[in-house]
Parts: sequence; C-alpha cells; structure tokens
Amino acid sequence: LEAALRELSTSKNEEQVARSQVQTLRQNKDDLSQSNSILKHDLNLRIQSLEEAQARIQALEQQIDDQKRNLEEARAEGVHTRGQLVEKDRATSVQIQELKAALESHRERESSLMSEIATLNAFVSTLRERFKEAESVTLEHRALEKVLLEKRAEVERIEVENGQLQSQVVQLELTRDASNEEIK
Repeated sequence: LEAALRELSTSKNEEQVARSQVQTLRQNKDDLSQSNSILKHDLNLRIQSLEEAQARIQALEQQIDDQKRNLEEARAEGVHTRGQLVEKDRATSVQIQELKAALESHRERESSLMSEIATLNAFVSTLRERFKEAESVTLEHRALEKVLLEKRAEVERIEVENGQLQSQVVQLELTRDASNEEIK
C-alpha cells in the first residue's frame, strides 16, 4: 500500500510538472503568435513605404519630363538673349543629368529593398514552420526585428533623400520660371 501511495504521489508530481511545461509551451506559442502578427504589420508598413517611394520616383520622372519639354519649348521660341539662355540651358541640362543619376540610384535601392523584403517574407515563413521550436524561433525573431529596424532606418533615409531631390526639382522649376520671365 505504501509503495502504491508513493507511486501515486510521484505520478501526481510528474503530472504537475507536465502541466507546468504545457502551460509554458502555450505561453511561448501565444508570444510567438503575437510576435508574428507584429512582424506582419511591420512588413506591411515597409511595403507601404516602398510603394510611396515608388510614387515619389514616378513624380520625379514626370517632373524631369516636364523640365525637358519646357526646355525644348524655350529653345524653339528663339530668344533674344541667346548667350544667357545657352548658359542656363547647359546648367539645366547638367541638373537634369544629376537628377537622373540620383533617380537611378534610388531605383537600385528600391530593387535592393524589394529583395530584402522578399527575404524577410521568407524568414516569416520559416518562423511559421518552426513555430513549435520556441527558443530557436525567439532568437531568430529578435534577429529579424533588428533587420527590420535597420531597413526602417534605411527607408527613412531614402525618404529624406527623396525630399532633397524634390527640393532640387522645385528650385530648378523656379530657375526655369525666372528664365522664362527674362525671355518675355
């Protein structure tokens, strides 16, 4: 009878340990689920930022096309102050080339960001597959959060550079408008 009681006590202790382990695993699963939701949200924000950057690039392209068209119209009108216009034309052409170079650089960064976002999506898929491996998944998730923070900083830096490009384009338009006023 004593042996049976000891065995019963041992079984109860083992059951309590098992319940505790199950509770810990459930908590880890809930934590991972919440982390995955946050990660998905962050990825969606990254994608949205990328789409906004693409829209800004398209706006820059349109402004460059408008500048070219205005420049060609000014050339066709045959202005009296030819020497000044030639100099302004040369300066405008140089600025357009610089804007094109900056635009190409932004396109390369955009492509790189898209590749990195695809890599991050692959990491999210890996996290889902390894959902039951709580400790390992937690370490990978922290590393992924660090990468996302770095990418967020890079996207913000690109947005600042896009703002600077926009400012240059506005300045160029003001120069062109002043040139047109001189022509008139």
